[in-house]
Amino acid sequence: PNWGKLFMHDDLECKDIDLNAESELCFPGRRWRDLDPADQVEVVRRSLHPQSCLIDPHSRYMKYWDIIISFCLLFVGAVTPYEVVFVGPLEMSNWLFVANRVVDVIFLKDMILQFFLKVEIPGAAHGGKTTLKDPWLIRKRYLTSWFPIDVLGIIQFDLIFKVFPGLNQFQGIKFFRMVRVLRLVKLVRIFRASRTLARWQNYCTVSFATQKLIKFGFGMLTCAHWMACLWGMVGVSLGQELCDSNGERIEVTSIDPAQISWVTTLYTGGKTSPDDPCNPWHVYTAALHWSVMTITSIGYGDIVPVRCSEYLACVLCMLCGGVIWANIV
Repeated sequence: PNWGKLFMHDDLECKDIDLNAESELCFPGRRWRDLDPADQVEVVRRSLHPQSCLIDPHSRYMKYWDIIISFCLLFVGAVTPYEVVFVGPLEMSNWLFVANRVVDVIFLKDMILQFFLKVEIPGAAHGGKTTLKDPWLIRKRYLTSWFPIDVLGIIQFDLIFKVFPGLNQFQGIKFFRMVRVLRLVKLVRIFRASRTLARWQNYCTVSFATQKLIKFGFGMLTCAHWMACLWGMVGVSLGQELCDSNGERIEVTSIDPAQISWVTTLYTGGKTSPDDPCNPWHVYTAALHWSVMTITSIGYGDIVPVRCSEYLACVLCMLCGGVIWANIV
């Protein structure tokens, strides 16, 4: 037999057995030394039989599952902020609507797995790790930590508006967009990806320098994308509506000073451009142009904040961008 494959970590796990206590459970009133060999075999068999169904985080199944979760997290990190900020309500036949539901189902299954997944926690001595195997403690730990955030992340806000058509009257109001912002709670899941990265780094043969380069490059792209979505959310939510519910541009003759933003200034300030504020990609590209300028400290000055809230958001983005750029350079 292939002994190397037989004794893989995925298949075997050490277990401490109190033979006297197990003997008392199987044969009350009798101790281990009082049992004949057949009864001792039965005691060992029952002791080794799992009392509850738990999943090893290093098992082969979890390795493949981590790959699926990683792709879902990439989708959430890239698509969800763009969709929430720039894209309006989706029809059920839209591919993005279907993709979101598939990702939600995968996250729901991952939530169920957390109730049966052994947890590795830092050990108290020598900086090692301790594996938590008590089912009750595992579930208590999850219910009091990530469970509320995970539940909020899979709430179907789009489906709620589909099931209750009477709520559609809010789609033209900025309150509707603020409700959809709650979907960004999904992004918190990305901070749990360190668990997956830590597992796969042990199997990765890429040099440490290459890993750091990839990590910094990915971090800069993610920061630019999220910063663009934040800047877009500020401009779209504070500015006057330039598009109707059908995505058609509204002819604006004057803008209330209380509803001026960088978006309204860019598209109604006399600048000649074929771009359309009702095209989500055009608005996102402008916001991405601003975010890359901010991170790299170029600053062309063609897109600038025009009100206090935007100045505060701009300062926050510049501080974050400066820290990231300093780490990369």
